[in-house]
Amino acid sequence: MKLRNTNIPDIDMESIDKEKEILGNKIYKKIGPLFHSRNDSLQSDLHEKKTTLRSINNSIINTKEELKLLHNELVIKKEIHQILKIINNICSIGFSTNTGFRHEIIILLRSIDTFTIDQLKSNKKRLMQMLNKRLQIK
Repeated sequence: MKLRNTNIPDIDMESIDKEKEILGNKIYKKIGPLFHSRNDSLQSDLHEKKTTLRSINNSIINTKEELKLLHNELVIKKEIHQILKIINNICSIGFSTNTGFRHEIIILLRSIDTFTIDQLKSNKKRLMQMLNKRLQIK
């Protein structure tokens, strides 16, 4: 049997677009579930990665806050250390015999743990001024 090539289409020219649409729908029905299952697995994988990223970001934020608190605590401890050094210098020079000066130092030492960084800096500055004033008098 011989096939002959003719110019007669198997489909009417008016219904070519409709036939293309029908053929596309048939193909989609066959391979569509493959895409859906792959898409579902990708979506679940993406959701897991987003959840992991959120937990990592939260842990970074918590660690950052802890580091800020530790840094503030370190600054406070350094300021307290410097104030105690100044008080030690005052005691070693012999200015602690002055009752007004000694009373201020006692009040400062009793409440030094409750001060903020700014209060500690201002108290350190005040002690240095007092020490310098006392040294200039002698």
